[in-house]
Amino acid sequence: MKNVNIKNTKYLYLEMKNRKEYQEFIKLVMKHTDKVCFTVSPFLDNIEEFNNSIWSFLSENVIYTAIDRPITGGFDEVNHLIVLKKDYFLYDFFWKKENIFDFEQTDENLGITLEDPAFIKDGEVVCYTITHEEYCCIEEELYLQLVK
Repeated sequence: MKNVNIKNTKYLYLEMKNRKEYQEFIKLVMKHTDKVCFTVSPFLDNIEEFNNSIWSFLSENVIYTAIDRPITGGFDEVNHLIVLKKDYFLYDFFWKKENIFDFEQTDENLGITLEDPAFIKDGEVVCYTITHEEYCCIEEELYLQLVK
């Protein structure tokens, strides 16, 4: 992903046991976020696919898209990354979910899936997830705020 670095910091695995813990997590993370990057799979043919998807309410938040091509992958492994600015609609999108892995859904008409959000502040990743493995890592500084 262009213009984004993983901080030279420690990331800790976070497990949320219930909706209340999730909401505390999302409130804190969104407070320390200015952008969220999602993986859209498979590849978007154009931004209009996203704009016409079940996530169209977030289409005005799109800052940019990029191609995510794994080092080992061929063309069939190519995904799109979509970076959205944080605003009320994005916050509300996460707030209404049961947990950080609850949003993975496929737009049946377009056949695309939104997954793996990475939360970014000032060009640095503060939290990232791997949806299908239900894995969430958060930088140590934010983690300590959650567990105090």
